[in-house]
Amino acid sequence: GGAAAAVQFVLEQLGMEITSVSRTAGENRITYDKVTDEVIASITLIVNATPVGMFPHTDEAPELPYHALTSKHILFDLIYNPATTEFISRGKERKAQTIGGMLMLQTQAIASWHIWKKFM
Repeated sequence: GGAAAAVQFVLEQLGMEITSVSRTAGENRITYDKVTDEVIASITLIVNATPVGMFPHTDEAPELPYHALTSKHILFDLIYNPATTEFISRGKERKAQTIGGMLMLQTQAIASWHIWKKFM
């Protein structure tokens, strides 16, 4: 969706190599069943840009091998309701660094305020 495209754009602008995970494979996109322990070991940043885990389905998380996460991983969830998703909880259990979706929501609000303020 739009959030995933925005995240991908920013990360590419920062010079990062991107591999997306989806239900269907494509160019630079793999399916969840292809995310192995080795894939997790080869990356450090995982961004959840899906609605999986959003209220009211708070007991769900993207299908990843969470047991392969370490303290070297960073998990960023774009979901802000609930504040701590199952994705974030599983990352914390493995001592990964985690960032919840509230940061994204607040950052968007600040940027919107600055844009609208120009028209006032």
